[in-house]
Amino acid sequence: MVASLLLPGCAMFDGPDITPVRDTVSIQFTLTEDIPAGRDGQATSFGDFCIIQLRPSVYPRCVTHEVAHCFGWVHDGRPNGDYCDY
Repeated sequence: MVASLLLPGCAMFDGPDITPVRDTVSIQFTLTEDIPAGRDGQATSFGDFCIIQLRPSVYPRCVTHEVAHCFGWVHDGRPNGDYCDY
């Protein structure tokens, strides 16, 4: 009985399902502190090309988060920390 309660609880904390908007993207990574205050990283897409800037302090924990943005993921009101291992 306890195991049946734990399994649904774990599923509640899984990250969102992401359906990519793009099948292919070329990514340029830059580790930098030159990012707007209050952000740990940002991804800017130009069609199938994407530039990711990430603070060294969150590398590599938030790489998946920013790559997901490059493929077209939008937060849709979810916490900004999805796919960042804080």
